[in-house]
Amino acid sequence: FSVPKDAKSMRISATYKDGDGDKATAELQAVPFYSAKEMYAHVETSTEYGQLGENVVIHLRSNFGFQVYSYVYGV
Repeated sequence: FSVPKDAKSMRISATYKDGDGDKATAELQAVPFYSAKEMYAHVETSTEYGQLGENVVIHLRSNFGFQVYSYVYGV
């Protein structure tokens, strides 16, 4: 989906409830941006509660191919 040009931000929330009363909620916030060459990249993590010394999962999405990508981390 695309964020409307005049929007300052967009928040999407989804909640799942089952018959036992269990519930899970997820939320996504999107903000508009501009790229003269229409090249976009999105980076996020699915690691909810990362701790020092543990691995973290990073997701990288783009509408163009990457030959090489690097990352920097800090403690």
